[in-house]
Amino acid sequence: MRLRSTRTNREGFTLVEVIVALAIFTVGLMGLMGTSMLATRMIVHSQQTAIGVAYAKRTLDSLRVAGCAAPVNGSATLKRGATTVDSLSWSFTAQASATGIGPAAQSVRVVLKSMVAPAHWRTGLYETELSCLV
Repeated sequence: MRLRSTRTNREGFTLVEVIVALAIFTVGLMGLMGTSMLATRMIVHSQQTAIGVAYAKRTLDSLRVAGCAAPVNGSATLKRGATTVDSLSWSFTAQASATGIGPAAQSVRVVLKSMVAPAHWRTGLYETELSCLV
């Protein structure tokens, strides 16, 4: 007569272990998806800001050329289709010369507003001084 062992040799995972493992995997996957969405949004924001900064730089370069001859305050917009994506405004401030004859320099301040998302604007301030001595 054979004696049966009460100990069974089962291999594998129980249903509870599988459910717990799937729950942990799901939480980790959701965290990874949230992080990748945030990174994508930050990349798009930085691209939009880079476009605005390039626009401000071009405008500042053109103001630098005519700044002392005709310092006129103003503004400009950059549109993509009918949507305004960047808005610039600039102002000049004369810096007195040491001799008292004409301005020695013009200070120009450019304020840039870039749309980084619908109804979300980022503002930047750029300022430089133009030498007016000839």
